[in-house]
Amino acid sequence: MGRPLPRVVGALLVAVTLLLRWPLTPRPTGSDSFEYFVQIASLRDAGAMEWLLHPAAYFGLYPGTSPAGHLALTAAFEEITGLGFEGSALLLSLAISLLGVAGMWLLAGELGVSPAARWLAALSFAVAPRFITFALWRLSLRYLMVVLLPLFLWALLRSQHRRYGRHPARLIALGLALGLALPAVHRMGLLLPGFLLAFALAAALSRWQVGALDRERAARQGVAFCTGLGLYLAYLTYLGGTFYAPSEGLFSVYLFEGETLPVRFANLAVHYGLLGGPLLLLALLGAGGTLQQGRPALATWLALAWLALGAYVILDRIYLVYLLLVGMLLLVGPGAEMLLRELPSRRGQAALVAALFVLSGVSATVDLRDRIDHMERPETGYSYHVREPTIAAAFWGSAHADGELFEANDIKRTRRVDAYSGLIAT
Repeated sequence: MGRPLPRVVGALLVAVTLLLRWPLTPRPTGSDSFEYFVQIASLRDAGAMEWLLHPAAYFGLYPGTSPAGHLALTAAFEEITGLGFEGSALLLSLAISLLGVAGMWLLAGELGVSPAARWLAALSFAVAPRFITFALWRLSLRYLMVVLLPLFLWALLRSQHRRYGRHPARLIALGLALGLALPAVHRMGLLLPGFLLAFALAAALSRWQVGALDRERAARQGVAFCTGLGLYLAYLTYLGGTFYAPSEGLFSVYLFEGETLPVRFANLAVHYGLLGGPLLLLALLGAGGTLQQGRPALATWLALAWLALGAYVILDRIYLVYLLLVGMLLLVGPGAEMLLRELPSRRGQAALVAALFVLSGVSATVDLRDRIDHMERPETGYSYHVREPTIAAAFWGSAHADGELFEANDIKRTRRVDAYSGLIAT
């Protein structure tokens, strides 16, 4: 790709990221978001987190608390801009999404691939369907955690560069700051020792391959080791030998019925495909292409080690699945590089990149619209976003029973009423 093209592709990537996350609903979406809005309002009114009765509460480890990182960020943003929680949630969700795409672009730069493949790796993060729903006018703690993760991994990989290892103070400071921010944003960040273990395993595999006489054979052996380790840990999870309780019985809704091992993994593949979108197919090509590389980049080994160790919790579909998805999307870079090599002309490569942009963007739009329509339930008066009758009920409650306790048989609607009123939910 020529020099003018990266700027065009970068601008297009920003446009795709923002357009896919621009609200399709008249009001904010989600359920937990409105509970966080109440805590943010309390923080702004009191000027302090009065519910933080223990140091562990900053990380959401004290009973009845949530990690305070995102809440403090949103409260500070509201205070500075003067916007309400609706406007703040919209602007922050867009800004956080751009930060995530930029982080994946930086991380993909450690793969040693061409600029075009690097842009496609960043695109895969921008158009991942589930990441889009997390940023669709809502406040999501786990999404901010996923956004910060590529930056943390980039800092780890960058520290191994000889060129940047002479003055590591900035990288060390950045790594420490992100390492503390991850658990303060979401409890998944407490898996930080596991992140470092994956990095150590990747570094060991990379150094072992570099010192081998036959590097291609060593690469195949390294991939075989990661594959075997991942299958073994996944089998332990299937047998129940894991500290984390998987989401049992929740995958059969996708394609196949049954609880046997092949059925579970077939449904798991469909599940990840729905979360990651069509560009995730390039990750399979990238993982397979490692077998033919004489010296895969450390970032490639990190993705393989990440997925191998992550197989221990691969049956989860609510939280940890998104950590594994980051590793899969990182392999999109090597996969795209292999595909682009089949097109020697720059015009052909540009056409392929444009086609993948259009395909992934259209696919993400269709998926998002389908998710929103699926949540519309006229028979119960529920929708993916907060409805005007709910806001009217909240205003009526504030006018006639401000500060009183209330309860409802619908926890999602309770949270939404609580966010817009002076009532106190029980």
